Amino acid sequence: MIFPVVLFACAALLCGCDVREMSTLPELSKPYTGIYECTELSLGGKDALGRFEFVRLELKGDETFALTYRTAEGGEGSMEGEYTMDLERSEVTLAKKTVMRTVSHVFAVEDGTIYGDMNLNGQLLHAAFAMP
Repeated sequence: MIFPVVLFACAALLCGCDVREMSTLPELSKPYTGIYECTELSLGGKDALGRFEFVRLELKGDETFALTYRTAEGGEGSMEGEYTMDLERSEVTLAKKTVMRTVSHVFAVEDGTIYGDMNLNGQLLHAAFAMP
């Protein structure tokens, strides 16, 4: 167990890196990456989760995301983009590039669950995503 620590310290010294400027372990290991299942979904205060077979949010290690879903009727869809995770502020920002601009939304992360609230055509869309 001590060997990897010594090897890491030697590598840092040889490359001239300042260990204080290096990323933290969670930034390197990205424990938040993976597939999150939608556990709560409502629109305008009415439950909408039953209208879907599944809604999934995947945070990938290359800082891209994929939101995929299948409706109860079998219709499928997806959206992809980039994300940034701010561990200090406990929030994730999902960004989707369109032809004219980039649209981004910031969502809270609490105890491993991602909570999102946004305005969708004048109604509140609320969602929660958690790892199974």
